[in-house]
Amino acid sequence: MVNNKKNKRKKKEKYRTKEERKYEVKKVIEQMNECYNLNEAIPAISILFEKMKTFVDTGNNMSGKIPYPVDNRIIDYIFSNNRNVKPCINVKLLVADRSKVKEIIKQ
Repeated sequence: MVNNKKNKRKKKEKYRTKEERKYEVKKVIEQMNECYNLNEAIPAISILFEKMKTFVDTGNNMSGKIPYPVDNRIIDYIFSNNRNVKPCINVKLLVADRSKVKEIIKQ
């Protein structure tokens, strides 16, 4: 006999809930605190925290770059509501001359 019943699987939701967004942003902040000093007095960091808060509250996807002139760096961020994309922050060093990279890293 042939079984004509369809397999009924529950599909996972494609988008994060507010609690999941809070948890993911908390993880990102903890990882950033391990590597860098996150001081809200610095304008670039306060802008980043505003973007995180907006992402948690609204759930809108956000990505972009924030200049961090104190250390000659750029903060590159991606906040996605899609569960397949992890929210992340990259802090990139801006160097005009590539030959000076090793000197900067040694400092």
